[in-house]
Amino acid sequence: MKCLFLCLAFVLSCQLTACSKQPIKADSEVSPQKQWFEYLQGQYVGEQQIESATTGVTYPYHIYLPAGYAEHSKKSYPVIYVLDGQWNFQAYAWAMERNKFSVIVIGLEHGPKDSDRRNIDYVLPGALTFTDFITKEFIPVVESDLRIDPKYRSFQGTSLGGVAAIVMMLQDDPSTPLFQNYLADDASFWSQPEQMIDLFSQRLASKNSVNSDLYLTSAFPLGNYFSVSAFLAELESSPIPDLNVYHEWYFTTHEKIITASIDDTLRLIYKPKS
Repeated sequence: MKCLFLCLAFVLSCQLTACSKQPIKADSEVSPQKQWFEYLQGQYVGEQQIESATTGVTYPYHIYLPAGYAEHSKKSYPVIYVLDGQWNFQAYAWAMERNKFSVIVIGLEHGPKDSDRRNIDYVLPGALTFTDFITKEFIPVVESDLRIDPKYRSFQGTSLGGVAAIVMMLQDDPSTPLFQNYLADDASFWSQPEQMIDLFSQRLASKNSVNSDLYLTSAFPLGNYFSVSAFLAELESSPIPDLNVYHEWYFTTHEKIITASIDDTLRLIYKPKS
């Protein structure tokens, strides 16, 4: 028995020694895991930054260019500006590829990481200053290097960002709107109901039209379905001239509203009308 045990131990030690002598790949030989953007057919330009003289804040942002952008040097493209780019930029880049829409995506982050700028820039009165930053600083800088068709701009926000999108819409020029489409996904209208109604009333009193389309989504039961529905009822009872409003609710949570709704909304906007 002792002899058998020693023999087994010898065989095992030889196997372990053989294993230990297997060649180990150098770091250069190991295939690195691809970054998410390496799977895109289009191009991720990378993270950039803009320092705002209006808000005094530096905002990171990201740009996605659709496939063929470099080759078609004389073509201009629709663009969608996406708030909370730190969370939603990738979702919109992938959605454009999935649906084969040739649209530039610009994702603006909410300011420095771990900052509280969402609770300043996305709500009143800070949203008015943020609107000035978008229209007078951010868009001129970003679009100076891109071939964008100014007739097809869209602006998207989720949650408090959806409130910011509505503020942007109500401040937009009535005759030549900067954005043709506004997307407010499960917007947190409950956060400032009185201020939003006041801003809405001011636009109505000016008798200025809004020559744009508004796409509202809401999440039920764990979302802002009821506050979005209340805002929609306000729009229906006192409609703004020339504003086209679309609303769809989804059986989902607030956190998953983009996943649930993004393809439906983008198809409404960009799918060729038959």
